[in-house]
Amino acid sequence: MADDARFTVDSMLGSFARKLRIYGFDVIYDSKADDHDLIDICLREDRVLVTCDKALYSAASRRGVKSILLVEDSDEERAATLFRSLGMKVRDIDASESRCPRCNSQLIAVSRDRVNGVVPESVLKRNNEFYMCVGCGKVYWQGGHWRRISAFGDNVKRLMRQA
Repeated sequence: MADDARFTVDSMLGSFARKLRIYGFDVIYDSKADDHDLIDICLREDRVLVTCDKALYSAASRRGVKSILLVEDSDEERAATLFRSLGMKVRDIDASESRCPRCNSQLIAVSRDRVNGVVPESVLKRNNEFYMCVGCGKVYWQGGHWRRISAFGDNVKRLMRQA
């Protein structure tokens, strides 16, 4: 789903930022950045500011930054609101399009041989597809966490249909 939208997310939405990265979006998230820094990043890099902070939203809007204020309680509801407000359709989460939830870098498909000795032997035996972050080197596979991510995506799609 990695449309052209690029986001900067405020420090109170870290979990949400990671989920957007899993969808394939380029998301800047820095828990130490102040409001001024976030606005400057958005202006400099033509990013959409995603925030739950009304004061930050107002300040960004006054400076001409495209901003989305999220007041929802769950990440599923936040995602549905974000996608709706940008006129985006929700697709299934696709590991081959995902970004690293930790560092925002691209993921690349790697062979089992490449991750041998990096992931536990039991993971190597149960899985055939692996993805490695080109930035931090973290390895991902479609294990139990993937089922939770897929359920998240299904819930977002359900919420989008209800609107």
